[in-house]
Amino acid sequence: MQHQRRTPAAIIFFLLATVASHAAAQRVVEAAAPSQALGSDPSPPVARIALSADPLAIYLGSYGFSMEYAPSRSQSLWLSPAWAKSGAREGLSLELAWHVWILGRGLDGPFLGPVAGIGTARGAGHPLQVRAGAEVGYQAVWGGLAFGLGLGVDYDWRRRGDEVDRGPSLRVRLAFGWAYL
Repeated sequence: MQHQRRTPAAIIFFLLATVASHAAAQRVVEAAAPSQALGSDPSPPVARIALSADPLAIYLGSYGFSMEYAPSRSQSLWLSPAWAKSGAREGLSLELAWHVWILGRGLDGPFLGPVAGIGTARGAGHPLQVRAGAEVGYQAVWGGLAFGLGLGVDYDWRRRGDEVDRGPSLRVRLAFGWAYL
């Protein structure tokens, strides 16, 4: 009689153990399932065009905007025309940069690259300024909004009549604007 009582209990135990082990094995298989993405799948879209303004430059008297175009996920061209005013002098400024985006996410993430610019001013001696340098920075794109910070060093050549001034200068750039696909 004792033997018959243990048989139903043993059957129930083995049934529950089988169901539990099957459920545990199913969870392990689902957790270890490989991604269904293929190497031939298209990459997710990234921001390729950005328009922005620099509030720090506006505060310092340079009124302009920046345009950036990324023909690939890891490179872009940056152009910034501006009207600059400093004391009694005012004139045009134009900067051009080539940015390499380290993470390859378009206009989003850390970047570095060379920058060059030219500036002219009306006034005594018609001064001319040429600059070249390098910049590193980071730009974040959230939805369509772009926020960026760039730091770098420029070497400036300033000509006023027959006089030429040369020297390095610090470069700081903020960017607030929009980025598009």
